[in-house]
Amino acid sequence: MPWGREKESEMLEHTKMLIALRKQHRALRIGDYRELFARDLMAFIRTTDRVSEVVIVLANPLATPVKEMVVVPVPAILGHTLFKDAMDGEETRLLGSTLTVEVKPKTVRIFTMVNEVGNPSGDQYKRTWGHWASFASVKP
Repeated sequence: MPWGREKESEMLEHTKMLIALRKQHRALRIGDYRELFARDLMAFIRTTDRVSEVVIVLANPLATPVKEMVVVPVPAILGHTLFKDAMDGEETRLLGSTLTVEVKPKTVRIFTMVNEVGNPSGDQYKRTWGHWASFASVKP
């Protein structure tokens, strides 16, 4: 970092964005770390006791783009779940237990689960795991 010009540094803005991302996602702070098998990418997943907090990180150290299918071995994640890249906003669906994405050279993609409220295929975790409104006698 160029000292004396910290306020105008692109690196500083990127670091602030990563800090905000870590604060926003509990799995990045306290989640369990598990490597995912990938041929050309560095891939790992961070999970907590809450399935909706899953974060999948894919990093491409190569000088060429890589399109790869990564198996996500978390049985609690339902098929066709929507994930959003926290870096660029692109959305993709988990098909079965696999995530197929292209990662640009020397970049990282950080996928977080999208809460699809109101979508016919959304609210799937609410149906599967229940919701406080379903249990009148239980207070959250």
